Amino acid sequence: MARLGRFADGCATLAAGDAFRLDMDHELLGDERRAPLFCQQVYDTVRPGAQILIDRGRVRLRVISVGPEHAETRVLIGGTVAERHTVHLLRLRSQRRLRPLRLWRLLRQLRMLRQ
Repeated sequence: MARLGRFADGCATLAAGDAFRLDMDHELLGDERRAPLFCQQVYDTVRPGAQILIDRGRVRLRVISVGPEHAETRVLIGGTVAERHTVHLLRLRSQRRLRPLRLWRLLRQLRMLRQ
């Protein structure tokens, strides 16, 4: 499991359609345009068209291009990203895993309504 690095303000809000870069630059802090992700395995395995889930899928990115130490993405589902949020690669075989995630969110919302 990979985690995002540090952000200038502790977090950033991404909107659907925005360009967003993940890279291994240790000197720059994250913001609304980029975030540090220090996991070489991600850049070695991800391909254009793949989806990246951040914070259990609350934010979803589609990979546009990949370099040896960066990935250019487009935000599919916007939201807030923060330091140490988890990053997962969504593979085609993993599409079935989204159904339990959606069910989990629905159950969580129902529990909130009951309270």
